[in-house]
Amino acid sequence: MTTTGLAKKFSDLKDYRPQGDSYRFLPFRFGRLDQTRYLLTNECGEYVVLPSVVFQAFVEGRLRPDELAYRELKSSHLLLDGDSSVALDLLALR
Repeated sequence: MTTTGLAKKFSDLKDYRPQGDSYRFLPFRFGRLDQTRYLLTNECGEYVVLPSVVFQAFVEGRLRPDELAYRELKSSHLLLDGDSSVALDLLALR
């Protein structure tokens, strides 16, 4: 955070993003629903339905943190990134 006189300025948005765009997979199963969609489930039964193109990007490690699918996968405990701190503990408890 930078300061100018008494007024404080917020840091740039990039300073609040996870370091790097890499992520790791948490345990999941997947199956093709039809020609255009995949169903992904974790060990706890949480699920996400992804278009085939997005599923391909996910398994190839090409999703970006600013994409909706990335946030859905993260909140459903299907991926783990540098910003994740609770996902493994939650899955262990379940």
